[in-house]
Amino acid sequence: MNNKQIISDMVPRNSKPKPPSPVSQPPATRLPPVTVKAVPERAAPARRPKPRSAAIREEEDEMREIRKPRRAPRKKLRWTLAIIAVILIGSFALLTIFGSATVTVTAKTETGKLSEDISSQKDTGGDIPYALMTITRDSSVTVTAATDQDVSQKASGTITITNDFSTAPYRLIKNTRFESAGGLIFKISDTAVVPGKTTAAGKDVPGIITVPIFAESPGSEYNVGIADFTIPGFKGRPEYEAFSGRSAPPLAGGFVGKEKVASVADIAAARTSLDADLRKQLLDAAKAEVPANFLSFPDATVVTFTSAYPVSKDSGVSVTEHATLQAAIFDGALLEKNIATKLGLTSPDAPGSISNAGSLTFAPKGTTFAAALQAGGPIQFNLSGNPVIKDTVDILSLQKALAGLPKAKFGDIINTFSSIDTAELKLLPAWAQNLPSNTSKIKITVSGK
Repeated sequence: MNNKQIISDMVPRNSKPKPPSPVSQPPATRLPPVTVKAVPERAAPARRPKPRSAAIREEEDEMREIRKPRRAPRKKLRWTLAIIAVILIGSFALLTIFGSATVTVTAKTETGKLSEDISSQKDTGGDIPYALMTITRDSSVTVTAATDQDVSQKASGTITITNDFSTAPYRLIKNTRFESAGGLIFKISDTAVVPGKTTAAGKDVPGIITVPIFAESPGSEYNVGIADFTIPGFKGRPEYEAFSGRSAPPLAGGFVGKEKVASVADIAAARTSLDADLRKQLLDAAKAEVPANFLSFPDATVVTFTSAYPVSKDSGVSVTEHATLQAAIFDGALLEKNIATKLGLTSPDAPGSISNAGSLTFAPKGTTFAAALQAGGPIQFNLSGNPVIKDTVDILSLQKALAGLPKAKFGDIINTFSSIDTAELKLLPAWAQNLPSNTSKIKITVSGK
């Protein structure tokens, strides 16, 4: 049996195997055909990108950039910190070196009542000293001549007398003689009190006065113009070298002979017109020439006129007037302080000052005021009116209180000073939030209403 199997397994090389013989099976029951459609497994189709606008693409790109973690370069960070440090240091330096504050305050004021008698002496002494201001002007007009007549006329004009003898005023009586270098004699027409000399900057300043003068005799030889004079009555005495005179404007008008003359009425009218014009000129000049910080009053002014003799000129007569203004002027600060003292404003309990002394009423006292003023002597007067009293602001205390203060607390500090009505603050630089700590950088200006 085993041999059979060996033989049967030996199959010729070129022979084909026979298909197995069919095995008889019972007939199968026939089922109706069923059609099954196989659904092949499909991969998800690749999505085609929808078209996008450029703006959307840029926005998406930015979002991806934001999501993407970044790391700031260390070098850039160091530069940023350095710039911030420089800005902070520069700001501090700017505040320290250039920072300043300007505070403008308005002091509280009230109106008082004043009527006080005051005495004053030239340059020094009395309640308050006065300075003597002197201004001169000349003016001429020609009047039509009415007729010719014989004339015997004396030269005339004015002379400025100088006292370098003593500090006391010196009285020269009417008709005191003055002698020219040529021996011609002139006389003063009225009594004159020459002020005494004073001292300024360590040097003697002679007292002076200007008065009318006329020739002793008629004649053109006395028309000496501007000339120097001595007082012959002082010869042999110390006063002879210490007193002197000088004519200004020129002495003129001396004449003997026939000349054209104008009527007395025409000459008088001409002088009246000239005097009015000269007075206005002098008062205007006085206002312009009052030194800064000094006060003047219209009634503290004396104007005198000297008439020169009429002089024939062509077909008319020349009429000349010489005017001299002398005014007492006062140091404004000293006068206001004097008034404040009289009103009791200089005491610690009621500190204050006067801000309108120049608007008060000045009234000369006594009938000799004009003569005393012309002579540079003591004068008395009354001051009255309604002075404006300004409270005194303690600037040093205010500076100390404001030093280093935050700007927001400025108003609180101002309210603690009862003498201040209003205050305004300006800081440099404008963005500063604190006032300077150095009081010298806080400038305070005080004004009244």
